[in-house]
Amino acid sequence: MLKTGVLLLIFLVLFPLATLQDADQPVERNVENKQDLNLDKRRGMKLLAQRQQECCDPDWCDGACYNCC
Repeated sequence: MLKTGVLLLIFLVLFPLATLQDADQPVERNVENKQDLNLDKRRGMKLLAQRQQECCDPDWCDGACYNCC
């Protein structure tokens, strides 16, 4: 019984704690990558993403459309 308790403690508590990474690492990495971009490049990327949105039919548009209503 004691052996199973020790095994459960190791695998359910200690092992996940040892393998966890900082939650803020990916965010910091993305921020560092975007700091190198100049403002014009960021605007271009944003405009490209907005152009890729689907247009809706004006007959059934609910106001959530980007360009079509």
